[in-house]
Amino acid sequence: MPIGRLRAIDPGAGTLDIDFVRHADAGPGGRFAESATPTSISSPATRPRCPRSPACCRRSPRRRAARSSSRSPMPPSGSRS
Repeated sequence: MPIGRLRAIDPGAGTLDIDFVRHADAGPGGRFAESATPTSISSPATRPRCPRSPACCRRSPRRRAARSSSRSPMPPSGSRS
């Protein structure tokens, strides 16, 4: 079952209504949901939260290279390198 549901889109007004469930955790999303009002979010973020860097971007060639090198086969147990 989806956590969030799209209730309405009004392109003319530039609004989007979303229903979502607040879980009992004390994380940042739960704290925001507890205190949110209909105008708490006025517009989407203008830039991605994650810059295109090897540390966080799945499309980064450097990250792909780092991930593929970490998947190299391990030597058999008991072998010495």
